[in-house]
Order: sequence, then structure tokens, then C-alpha cells
Amino acid sequence: MLIVEWLQDELGEPRTGLRLHAYLEVIKPGWSTYVRCATKADLLAAIDSAASTGKILHIESHGNDEGIDDGSGNEFLSWDELTPVLQSLNEASGCNLLVFMAACAGFAGILALAQGPRAPAVALVGPAVKLSAYESVEAAKAFYRPLVGGTAHLQAMADASTWESGVLFEPEPIAILAWESWVQKMIIDARQANRQARIERSRDRLMKAGYSKSKTDALLSSFDESEAHVAQLAWDRFFMLDKHPSNASRFGVDFVEIARKIAAFYYRGF
Repeated sequence: MLIVEWLQDELGEPRTGLRLHAYLEVIKPGWSTYVRCATKADLLAAIDSAASTGKILHIESHGNDEGIDDGSGNEFLSWDELTPVLQSLNEASGCNLLVFMAACAGFAGILALAQGPRAPAVALVGPAVKLSAYESVEAAKAFYRPLVGGTAHLQAMADASTWESGVLFEPEPIAILAWESWVQKMIIDARQANRQARIERSRDRLMKAGYSKSKTDALLSSFDESEAHVAQLAWDRFFMLDKHPSNASRFGVDFVEIARKIAAFYYRGF
């Protein structure tokens, strides 16, 4: 695993990442790698070159809903800036990357990372509220102890962090976040007014592209199924089924069937 620490280099600033690394070195020497970062460029470079450090990334920093920083106010790293490097690291792992965000102000904003074209991680873990440096270290120790031992369950590990620190830690599997977001959008899009507006936009694009009215009508006759296939392609790319077909056992979803069921609940089928 890789521990990346981006905290201001001032007297009194707890070196929480270093403390965690020292603890892990005692219970399993060589299991973790520690990188101290002075700038956000250092942090991005450390993550970008982390393919050989395993499938766990632990980030120690300050943060808020918009992103993370070192607490000095000199630099700020938005979630949008962090997303591409996480996507690359997760892609290198075959969609097996676990990210632990020990940002002191919680990690509500990290949910913004759940965007394509590739998933930034298989799961994200972090505190639901602000926590102290002591709480952060103790929570991380509790989280990794069962993982070092070789047997672990994500929810149980997060519960251990909560118990040890007294601060709620939440695991967020990306598949659940993506499922909720995508299916909700499909339901909203299937409402009559929304569906008709999208059909008309598609009709305009096809006609402007030179398709005849009869050809356009023929293409739009399977509009719902076509949209479901587009969603399927995006989902499969997000969870890297195009590169790793075996990921279907964990992330496989049939969006055409979902679209049919949504349509049936409204007023039609296809």
C-alpha cells in the first residue's frame, strides 16, 4: 500500500501519515510505502507513479467538500484535479483500488470522484465529520489491522475505525454510487416529457446530419433500447469490463433489461 502525506511542514503539525507507516512497519515490515509531499505536484506525481505499490492508497491531508490541501492555504487540489490520477491508478489495478481519505474535514466531497470515463477506485473510505490528528491515526490503525492479517471485510474495517476513533467512518463502494446515480437518471429520463424532449433533440441531430425522415423515424423507433445500449457501453467502460471481462462477475449489469422494467412501470415497453 502507498501512504501519501501532504501536510504543511511546520512545528506542531502532526505527521499522521508517518505515524501510521511506523505502526504498520512494526506489525508487517515492508507492507506499506510512505511518501512525504511538499506540494500538490508532489502528491499527484506520487500517486501517478504508484502502480507498483499495491492496490491501496492512503491520503493524509486537510480537506473540505471541494478538495484537499496541506493546511497552509498556499495550494489546493480539487477533486476534479485528483480524479484523473486515481482513474489511471485504478485502471492499472484492474479496478481493484481502495482509497482511504484521511482528510480532517471529512470526505463528503470525494463523492464527486464517481465520474467517468473510468472508475477512480473500487471503494472509498473516509470520515463523515471533522476529526483530530489523533483520531485519524487511531482510525487508520484499526482499519488496516485486519487487512494486514489477511482477512478483512470493508464494512467491518470501517466499523473498526469508527469504534476506535469515535468518529463515523463510511465505506462507499463505487458500484453502489454509480448504480444509484445511473438508474435514477434512467427513471427521470423515462418520464414522458423528458423522454419526448430527448427524442426531438435526437430527431433534429439526425435530420441535420442528412438522414431522411423515414430513416430517422426508423432509428428513433428503438430509441429507448438504443439509449440503454449506450448506458451499457459506458458502464462497462467505467468498470473496465472492456479490458478485464472477468470484472463482469462483480460489476455486470443489464441496462437493457433495466430500461424495459422502467418502461413497463411507466406505461409502455419495448
